Amino acid sequence: MKIIIVEYNMYSKSNYARLGVELLTQKGYDVRLWDLTSIAKPIYFNNYTLPAHQVLPQEVRDKIIFIQKRDHFHDLVKGLTNDDIVIVPSNLNTVFSYAVEIFTLYNIRFGTYLLTTFLGINCKLTLFQLVKSHLRNPISSFKKIIFKFYNKHRLPVWAPEFILVGGEEESQRVASFSTSDSFPHVIKAHTFDYDTYLREENYNRDRIIKGKEYAVFIDEYLTQYDCQDFVESQTSPVITAEEYYPSLNKLFEYIENQFNLEVIVAAHPLSNYDKSSNPYNNRKMICHETINLVKHSTLVLTHNSTSLCFAVLYYKPMVFLAHKAFSNPLKNLRIQLIAKYFGVTPIELSNNNRYFNPLPMVDSDTYDRYKFTWIKEKGTKEKYIWDIFSDYLKK
Repeated sequence: MKIIIVEYNMYSKSNYARLGVELLTQKGYDVRLWDLTSIAKPIYFNNYTLPAHQVLPQEVRDKIIFIQKRDHFHDLVKGLTNDDIVIVPSNLNTVFSYAVEIFTLYNIRFGTYLLTTFLGINCKLTLFQLVKSHLRNPISSFKKIIFKFYNKHRLPVWAPEFILVGGEEESQRVASFSTSDSFPHVIKAHTFDYDTYLREENYNRDRIIKGKEYAVFIDEYLTQYDCQDFVESQTSPVITAEEYYPSLNKLFEYIENQFNLEVIVAAHPLSNYDKSSNPYNNRKMICHETINLVKHSTLVLTHNSTSLCFAVLYYKPMVFLAHKAFSNPLKNLRIQLIAKYFGVTPIELSNNNRYFNPLPMVDSDTYDRYKFTWIKEKGTKEKYIWDIFSDYLKK
């Protein structure tokens, strides 16, 4: 049996690690990697460059098949057998529907995963907010409307054989992947971030920051034009550096003086700060260590990063940060809704003297409810995702 893992966002160190390539290989499976980025997302492929710290070693890149033409993809799929299985991203049908057509044509077994910590707590914009959002980038908005119409009327049937799911909320979404005569097998696992949590607990690593209490800010790389999301959508960042960093640094200074906590920045894993000076007034910025920084912190500062799940799993107090200068109205709305979920009010960063005191409390019941709803269902296995998937293949 061959296991084909398909990616269309460029293989980076981060997605390579979370997709379980080495674990499945160690279990004896013949794992193949296909990269569809150049034909599935040509604008993104031609304009985005991975940060140097995310580029895979050459010996790993040599094993990836970079597919640049549809005919090449067609021939690769045609060469598969009924014993082989393909793992694809959950929105492949909308991003590159041709792949689903070819899988179906040759009766290839394929499945997908819903394993990202989902922060889609119902967000509905007012009419004014909706208009403002579209005016931010009218060309991009028009394309999305046309594409949505196309999706509804022209896309092929999307019927994966299996779906790996995380929390209870993700299990509810499985119905959207079914047809009148096909319902995918549900493999109950947990989110990719919970795999990170299991590794952190199993390895029992020392703390990165030694000997003192600190607060950690979960960076989202919101002001940079080379951010992956902005390159793909051809939009500008949601806020300028001139509006963003001074207000953040003022809050950090307040926390350091009021609570005697150093503020450490957990840099976004796709950030590229090495190209510019430190925008956080030379505070420590550490990349690829978010979970360790959160685990040993006293306080977690976040907008609405999915990494807040680490604060949930370690029962850390959280402060949510909004900014009226965010040009995308959905950003602040989502921050407000997630803060409301935890029973707190977000800090408006533009109000430079309205912060908080004392430190926020942790409601363990709310944290547990969030865990089981969005991260991991009750009673599911405490095993790595791809161990659980291997168990499914053996049945």
